[in-house]
Amino acid sequence: MLDYKDYVEVRKTIDELMEKSKNGAVIVVEGVKDRKSLRDLGVEGEIIVLTSCTDVVDKIRGKDVVILTDYDDRGNKIEKTLVKKFSSWGITPDVQIKRKIFRFVSKDITAVESLSKYLDKVEYELKNKKVL
Repeated sequence: MLDYKDYVEVRKTIDELMEKSKNGAVIVVEGVKDRKSLRDLGVEGEIIVLTSCTDVVDKIRGKDVVILTDYDDRGNKIEKTLVKKFSSWGITPDVQIKRKIFRFVSKDITAVESLSKYLDKVEYELKNKKVL
């Protein structure tokens, strides 16, 4: 479970994601539950659920992109494929937000769909400890 300092860093990263999304960046996730988790965290912009790498790249041409796949073998493989495809169109997708988030939470969760509930649980525990 995250301590207060790490929780603050994750929240800052979520805020950065929200700001990028508000400014027009498109977020690419693996599934519908991932999108719901981000909505629950307050991300309001365009979130595209991956159907195929080629379809996603075709839909997003000319926009900033944040790739937020799961922190597992499949998610990392999808990320690498997307980065290559976007790069071939001259787009450099942001993968740092994913790295920042999972640097702190990967001991406890690896799926984007678990993120909002996990942070709710962390907030609850920190409030009970009178830290928040």
